[in-house]
Amino acid sequence: LLVGTSAANAASRGAIPHQWSNAVKESVGTAIDAKESPVWFTTGNGILNEIYYPRIDRAQVGDSQLIFVVPTTSGPAKFFEEKRSFKYELYYPTKPSKLGDLRIPRPIQKSIAGSGSERIAFTKEIVTDRDSPVVRIRYNFQTIPKGTKVFLLHKPAGENDGAGDSGEVVTENSGASLNRIRGMLAFENGYAQFVTASGEISHASIGIVGDTDGWQDIYKNRKMTLEIQENGPANIALTAELEAKSVIEIAIGFGRTTDEAIAAASNSTARKMTDLITSYDTAWNDYLQLRA
Repeated sequence: LLVGTSAANAASRGAIPHQWSNAVKESVGTAIDAKESPVWFTTGNGILNEIYYPRIDRAQVGDSQLIFVVPTTSGPAKFFEEKRSFKYELYYPTKPSKLGDLRIPRPIQKSIAGSGSERIAFTKEIVTDRDSPVVRIRYNFQTIPKGTKVFLLHKPAGENDGAGDSGEVVTENSGASLNRIRGMLAFENGYAQFVTASGEISHASIGIVGDTDGWQDIYKNRKMTLEIQENGPANIALTAELEAKSVIEIAIGFGRTTDEAIAAASNSTARKMTDLITSYDTAWNDYLQLRA
């Protein structure tokens, strides 16, 4: 396993500076009246493209999406990424009121790519945990080809710049699950984030964007060939191979320390996504009904 790559060496091989996502936002979400959850998110181009913590003017994430490598009956496997490969529709849950339906600001997205035996279709829901500074994402697959590899590509942007983040792969350090991958950390200037997912995480890597990042690796090789355990400070991207299941859930927790970020995500994933959605929607419905 690779331990790390210096930012200076990466720059000499073509690493690129941090770039923000398109400023055109398609949705924004946050839990209403939730003091324990100072976190906001936006979406655009079909992906989660910024997360803010602990204030709306403090971006900690540039973007986060899934990448798929789909086997074919002839020729090389196909590369699909949420941002460029999928067609999608975005809508919101509604609640009736005396003035008509009220729209809850919780985006639900239906996405599709490919066709025939190579078709991928899923519904994606994003919500913030009212009790923790955590963004939860659920992918519910209607179709996913057998043998498809699924990867999470996550771009931290600690403290609004994305240029000086450090990251590391977090594994179990004792017991029967020794060395099992729990998730990935990124941290800069007193702010940390921990990214984890349901099911087994078989591989994880902290790469330099434009050099050893997961997009470059997977696009070229149709699989993860790099497993860099720690990296930075630099413009980094976190990549993990996830278990290809009919439902995949991702949690992104935040804190002022790495321990706080890990605890936030762990505490949230102990609760069902359906319960978080009900709590989120109920609070927004109560707020909107008062103003209807």
